[in-house]
Formats: sequence, structure tokens, C-alpha cells
Amino acid sequence: MKSPLMHRSGMIAMLSVAVVLASCSSASTNSSGTGCSFTLSGALTGTPGCTPLGTFWTSDDNKTAFGFTPNFSSDPAVLVTIAVAGEATATTYHETDAGAVAGISVSSSGGSQWAMQTADGGTPASGSYTLTFSSVSTITSDAGTKVYQVHGTLTATLPAVAGSGATGTVTLKATF
Repeated sequence: MKSPLMHRSGMIAMLSVAVVLASCSSASTNSSGTGCSFTLSGALTGTPGCTPLGTFWTSDDNKTAFGFTPNFSSDPAVLVTIAVAGEATATTYHETDAGAVAGISVSSSGGSQWAMQTADGGTPASGSYTLTFSSVSTITSDAGTKVYQVHGTLTATLPAVAGSGATGTVTLKATF
């Protein structure tokens, strides 16, 4: 399995832009200013640190990118990157939706890794996610780009990555 950290170059580029956009707007926290929370259960448990990265849409590929700022100093470390087709709306998304591109991983300090990813070329899909935006509001809109503030939940099932020393499955739940 490819590492979800390098799942698709397009997603990495989209999320790089999101980092810049989030640093310039209130997209990094929800309206109550509380950010988000992660809970891990199953083969690895914990409540690692969590900061929403922001959610944005670009007309170039007509995708909405969503993610959390990687906190690699946290143990375990969590990385979430998801792109869905079209502009963000208050709805529920899954890894099987047309145009979905995702990579979600949890890594322990010992090197064990659990991950899900959508199919990429010859690499099969593994794991699953359900992403629900309960509310979506546009923070800024510019030629071909919109930045959103979203609230909702994410639940992901992450199987062990072969060769990492991990076993079993981790369930990640996030509220943002």
C-alpha cells in the first residue's frame, strides 16, 4: 500500500494551498473557536491533538479539499486528507463516491501504521470513511476558489499497513 501521506500529488498540492488559506482566515477553528477532537479506538486508542486545516474548493478541478493540520509531534500522529467532487454542501460523503480521493493515517511512535486510501492506479482501496458536513458557510470567495468553514463529523476505519508492525484495525472519530 502506498503511504496516504503521498497518496496523490494533486491532493498534496491542494492541501498545501489550504495551509496558506487557513493561516489567513478563521477556517482553522469552528465557530465556537474550539477546533476539533479526535478519538481512536480498536488496535490503538487515544485522543491525539487535532486542528482543522480548512476546507476549500477550486474551479480548476471542481473538488473540495478537507483535512486536518498534521500534528506529527502527537503520539499517535494523525493525517487526514480528503477531496470530494464539486463544491462543499451539508451532506455525507464516502470513499466510494465518484471523484473521491482520500488518505487517512494513524502512526504510533513505534512505527506501526494504520491507514485507509481510495484506489490509485494499480493500488487498491483499503479502509473506509464517512465524512458528514452538518453545516457549510463560505468564508471567502475569489476567482475560482472558495474557502469554507465547516462543522461535522468524520469516522474512518483504518486497517493495519503491511510491514509496519501494526495489527488489527483502528477506528478514528473526529468532531469539528
